[in-house]
Amino acid sequence: MSETSHHPRFDLASERVGTIYAKALYGAADAAGSLDVVVEELASLVHDVLDKHPLLANAVVSPRITHDERLQILDKAFAGRMSPTLLTFLKVLSGHNRLYCLREIQRAFHLLVGEKRGRVDVKVTSAQPLSEQSFASVSARLRETLGKDVEVLTSVNPALIGGLIVRIGDTVIDGSVAHQLENIRHQTLSAAAQQAKDALERFTTSET
Repeated sequence: MSETSHHPRFDLASERVGTIYAKALYGAADAAGSLDVVVEELASLVHDVLDKHPLLANAVVSPRITHDERLQILDKAFAGRMSPTLLTFLKVLSGHNRLYCLREIQRAFHLLVGEKRGRVDVKVTSAQPLSEQSFASVSARLRETLGKDVEVLTSVNPALIGGLIVRIGDTVIDGSVAHQLENIRHQTLSAAAQQAKDALERFTTSET
């Protein structure tokens, strides 16, 4: 859902709100025995509905629409097409004027479910799209190394030249060719600086 001037917010604040509501949704879905369904539905709601239908996305967050009007929109759009657990949750969000945080909630919910299930989300960036074989090989290596199930999210950055950047939570493993070249450049500059320093010290010593 795109951010509008009607709902200015800081990303950090939205992330915190997302985490709070994600925990509430997890408890409700787990208690109802519909966790798997809610995981899929919430992801589809964000990526397949709101991303592709901006008019609907704007409608559910517009301050010009009352809570009662939003409830009618939600029922018309999703009643009978969505699990009661998620639909009720959306109505609660509407009542608290938090529907604009759906993206953050979905992201936090996805991470929370993965954590509960022992799954780790790993972001892999490569210079070119990974082939199916490379993707399978990277995924298998990560599962073996971490000892957990992993969900690999890929992205492409041609500036890397080659190799991979792997991000696991706050940990970044930079194995890209660009990073290696930068290290070589720094090492070369450091070596040249040290040689110049040594030469200067020899010169000043000989002069004394």
